[in-house]
Amino acid sequence: MRDFLLHLHPALTSLPTALLPLALALEIWGAFRPSASVSWAVRVLVTVGVVGVIAAFFSGYIASDLADQFFEVPDEPISQHHVFGRLLLFTSIPMLALMWIGHAAMHSKAMFLAAYRLLLLACVVLVILTGYLGGELIFNFGAGVHASGATPRSVSK
Repeated sequence: MRDFLLHLHPALTSLPTALLPLALALEIWGAFRPSASVSWAVRVLVTVGVVGVIAAFFSGYIASDLADQFFEVPDEPISQHHVFGRLLLFTSIPMLALMWIGHAAMHSKAMFLAAYRLLLLACVVLVILTGYLGGELIFNFGAGVHASGATPRSVSK
């Protein structure tokens, strides 16, 4: 079970990492070639992407707690990764709300959609940066790499 939880976080991060940039690309495509099917696809991508952000965020805390038992990773890189993960979480939820409000709005529709698109761009930047920092934890410190069959290290704090 421990190995499953450790490996769940990297798998869940794939959802927002793939879906949010694709949603942004389709938003740009849709600006030049408006289509109901592209608009629908963007809404699905963004919704599933934000669900992925939420799942990845919480699985990251589980993975962090488990990794603390098996790996020695400095606090600073983990803290940076957590900060950007929190920023992504707290940016993606309002973005999702603005998207759905913008599509349902009778008044100020353009304002809601413009704010949503700005937050979508911010989320894409944040998901790339957060993923990069997570990759740094793996490649520079080996976080989560050799956990299979490992025994907990003694923690002296």
